[in-house]
Amino acid sequence: MQIFLSHATKDADLVGRVATSIRNLGVKVFLAEEDDRAGANIHERIAAEIRASEIIVVLLTAESTKSAYVQQEIGYAKRDGKLILPLVTSAAAQTDLAMLSGVEYILVESSQPDEALERVAKRVKGIQQKRADDLVLTGAVLAVLGLLLLGLSQS
Repeated sequence: MQIFLSHATKDADLVGRVATSIRNLGVKVFLAEEDDRAGANIHERIAAEIRASEIIVVLLTAESTKSAYVQQEIGYAKRDGKLILPLVTSAAAQTDLAMLSGVEYILVESSQPDEALERVAKRVKGIQQKRADDLVLTGAVLAVLGLLLLGLSQS
């Protein structure tokens, strides 16, 4: 599983804590500033990483609400039908959330993000469990189909 973390680079401290919390679940986190493919088209690279991610976590702060990149990333995620999980600081919650207006979000306090990070971890774990359950169900269906085909071929 991969999560794309959309954020403003000025929020590095909080971004680091969010990324670490998610990575501690064994989940890959894509951060644009950690990707060193110099010379690559940044818009194509970001779009590709969003497509490769199952969840888009958007860290909305006073800084990121002004970021054209963050809004563009939200647009890519919406276009691709991705699950968007907004983490919103109280300062950002008092502003226009633009493309995320009407989307339920998790309120995060920059100085004490632990409770919000626990909620994110719980949501990600739930998605991981559903994914595992879906794989087990798919395996069971394939096994039954295989047995049916085997039975038909022996008839």
